[in-house]
Amino acid sequence: NGARATFFMLGECVSEYGADTIPRMKELGCELGNHSFDHPNLKSLDAAGIKDQFDRTDQAIAQYAGGDVATLARTPFGSQDETITGAIGKPCVYWSLDTLDWETKNVDSNISAVLDNVSDGEIVLMHDIWPTTVESCKTIIPKLVEQGYQLVTVSELAAAKGVSMEDG
Repeated sequence: NGARATFFMLGECVSEYGADTIPRMKELGCELGNHSFDHPNLKSLDAAGIKDQFDRTDQAIAQYAGGDVATLARTPFGSQDETITGAIGKPCVYWSLDTLDWETKNVDSNISAVLDNVSDGEIVLMHDIWPTTVESCKTIIPKLVEQGYQLVTVSELAAAKGVSMEDG
């Protein structure tokens, strides 16, 4: 469908799935994102612990990405403050449309959550760990393309909207 996305990966999952998925993500023009190593509550960690979560994930990603690391970060639970974003040292992204796919785990709910609420410039949050999310994308992506949307990475969206991505 010519769609691209930004995939925010957990470091602990990269060893299992990275060899197959990360090269394909790059080949398709997708963006590599960092979502911490094991999804902790970052507010319970000091700056060194937060940095370690994201550094270990970048190291894991680099093994399968030709040495490249994630360009962006998404914090677990969207929990962010200056200590957290400062320790990460990358632009930290928040979503604008939460499908709640992790909660509903329902194909029709996922499809409705996107198609009934999407507008230009949305950052749609979905979790590819759920088979129902993957299945719903088989409908969502072609429908969005049919409606004239371009599915791009977060960095491409920022550039198109004239937004400068800065650390934190």
